[in-house]
Amino acid sequence: LVEEGISEAEKLDAPLIMILDTPGGLLDAADNIVKAIRNSNVPVIGYVYPIGAQAWSAGTLILMATHIAAMAPGTLIGAAQPVLYDPTTGEYKPVNESKIINPIVGMITELARDRGRNITAAELFVRRNLYLNAEKALKYDVIEVIAKDPNELLYKINGWKIRLDNGREYVLHTAGARLIDYKGSIRVYVVKAVSDPIINSLLTTLGVLMLIFSLLSGHFLLVPLAVGLIILSLILGISFNFSK
Repeated sequence: LVEEGISEAEKLDAPLIMILDTPGGLLDAADNIVKAIRNSNVPVIGYVYPIGAQAWSAGTLILMATHIAAMAPGTLIGAAQPVLYDPTTGEYKPVNESKIINPIVGMITELARDRGRNITAAELFVRRNLYLNAEKALKYDVIEVIAKDPNELLYKINGWKIRLDNGREYVLHTAGARLIDYKGSIRVYVVKAVSDPIINSLLTTLGVLMLIFSLLSGHFLLVPLAVGLIILSLILGISFNFSK
């Protein structure tokens, strides 16, 4: 979805506002999003929104990668210590091994340095699970803007000059700009739908029933399809649990 959004924004040569409201997610997914932002040819504005939203853990890492970091009042960021999830027990275990912690610290502090943000706070997000509200994040130079809604955000950043990672200088002309709400392609919707736990359970049930029917009735041509549905539901189920 992020890669598609950036691609659409580049076609229009328009800045992209990425709305963040997340408990976190897989580190490799966050890393891919960070790389997509850093390779973007248009500014990507990270915005923790609406009021009451949070960008915990990987969400904070992604926010640090954006060219402009913004938060709505009453939102929170931080608590970025990595955790391991055991899908067999459903338990989460905080990671303290330096081999894992140090590269993440290096990644988030490098992003903060490149964006001119508070390196110490970035490190404490990971090492001490520091969390900040919008006012403190602005005070400590972790973000650049507090805005109550997207229109106020566009008004406040109008005229700002952004230097992208590829060296391009981009001047924002956003006051009164028209907002285009990009929700993704059909592919994104399909992946989102089959990742839903209810849909996932239905896939499992359908696959098991189809497998039983095919074995009892002798319609063995249905066995690969039934097994495929079961495997797909297991893979998506594990991915969904990891993302939480």
